Amino acid sequence: MPKSELPYQIKDNSEKDNKIEQDQMTDFLYQCISELAELERIIISLELEDMKQAEIAEVVGISPANVRVKIHRIKEKLTEKFKNYANR
Repeated sequence: MPKSELPYQIKDNSEKDNKIEQDQMTDFLYQCISELAELERIIISLELEDMKQAEIAEVVGISPANVRVKIHRIKEKLTEKFKNYANR
């Protein structure tokens, strides 16, 4: 039966399920970030707040090139954790 022909009493829970799954993934992301080393947590938090990498470099006291490398490595770590999480 096409979705458009469903009786009006039946609610489509797919949006609700997607929201719950999205919330779980967001919680997992924050958990993963909290497990990072302090410098990595600061860098990725500032990156997520859309701070420019040059500004992040000034805040943490490293070169902009080093910030780029660290962001790349942090993203790799987080990606790996998400892959492991999805395979459970």
